[in-house]
Amino acid sequence: MMKKLIVMMALVGSFPLSIAPAIAELTPAKKITVKRIQDYLNGIKTFKAEVWQVNPNHQHLSGTVYINRAATTEYGKLRIEYDQKDQDLVIADGEKLILHNPTTKENTVYSIEQTPAAFLLQKKLDLEGEYIVKSLTEKDSEVELVMTKFGAGDAAVTLKFSTSPMLKFNGWIVMDAQGNRTDVNLKDVVIGIHLNPTLFTVNK
Repeated sequence: MMKKLIVMMALVGSFPLSIAPAIAELTPAKKITVKRIQDYLNGIKTFKAEVWQVNPNHQHLSGTVYINRAATTEYGKLRIEYDQKDQDLVIADGEKLILHNPTTKENTVYSIEQTPAAFLLQKKLDLEGEYIVKSLTEKDSEVELVMTKFGAGDAAVTLKFSTSPMLKFNGWIVMDAQGNRTDVNLKDVVIGIHLNPTLFTVNK
C-alpha cells in the first residue's frame, strides 16, 4: 500500500476540496515569462524523456516518461515506466489514469482531472482559467512555476525549466495537501516524435 501511494504521488496525488488559493500578484515581466511558458507547453504535442524521481521517503527511482498531447481524447496520454520492476506502471489513456501492478496484474484507476497529471495532459493549458499561478521564481537560468487549481487547497505542482540557451522543460514537483513532496527530474528530453499508440494501453 505504501509503495502504491508513493508512486501515485509522482503525478497522481489528489486535490482535496478546500477554499480557493490566493492568486499570485505577478510583475509585468513575470507575466511575460508565464505567457512564454504557457505557449511553450501548449506547443509540445509529444515528448519522451528519462525520469529521475525522488519520493518523500527519499527512495530514488528511474525510468522513462512518454506524453502524447495530440491525442483526440479529452486529455493527452501518458506512460511512466520505471526501471525498478516492482514499481507500478503509470498509464493515462486520455480519460483515466491507471496504476498497473506488474505482479498482481491489478489496476487502480483515477480520473485524470482529479490528479496533478491534468497539468501536463491538458490539451490547452490556460493559466488564467481553472489553473492558476501561485508563484514564479527566476534564478540565473532556472525558472520554477508553481501552479494549482481552484479547490486544491495547499496541493500544488511546480514545473521546472531552464532558459539558456532556450526554454526547456526539466521536470516537476508534486506537493500534496499534507506537505509530502515528490521530485521528478527529466533528462534527454526529445520533443515532436512519433509514439506508438500501444504505449498508452495496459497489456495484461
